[in-house]
Amino acid sequence: MKRTLLPVLVVLALAAPALAQPVDQWKVYEEGVALLEGKNGPADPRGAAERFEQAAKLGNAWAQFKLGELLMDGNGVGKDQKRALELFTTAADAGNPWAQFKLGDVYVEGTLVTRDESKARALFESSAKEGNAWAQLRLGEMYMDGRGGPRDRARAVALLEASMEQGNTFAMMVLGNLLLDSSPSRGKTLLRQAADAGNEVALRRLRQLNTGL
Repeated sequence: MKRTLLPVLVVLALAAPALAQPVDQWKVYEEGVALLEGKNGPADPRGAAERFEQAAKLGNAWAQFKLGELLMDGNGVGKDQKRALELFTTAADAGNPWAQFKLGDVYVEGTLVTRDESKARALFESSAKEGNAWAQLRLGEMYMDGRGGPRDRARAVALLEASMEQGNTFAMMVLGNLLLDSSPSRGKTLLRQAADAGNEVALRRLRQLNTGL
């Protein structure tokens, strides 16, 4: 009896670690990204959504954000904006800068939720601190216009500078336009640089300045 049980117990003991091995949430997330971007063949948003769903349930904030994007647009899955917002909120609370940025935009637009620019500003603030160039741009504009909180020109300039340094031509255009009153030479230089980089808004603004219209 002992001879029969011993080999079985040994096999079970050896197999136990493999059976108990947790799923690698980052591996699953990266598989989803590869499917979404078509890195190994045609893009497969449905397959990507399945991977993101799996990783999201394991607490991966990036997967929660990506799945939220797919659900928001109905890309590869049925459109479900309510669940998308829930995923953005969960990921934003976990510190994901892109979820914070996306949710901030939602609160600025006020179509899916009650418009709340102070909440949007707080979300952009969190995202900008993580180096998100688009959040830096949005937050800079809010400080510039006094939306969602006090106006602060110096803070606006600093944020737009930070975004611009990451190659954001829209930040370059906004900053150039802002500086036209206090530093017209630099303002026009920034607008010109943004236009040369392909920013159509900066190009139109330069034309207005040159024609006086």
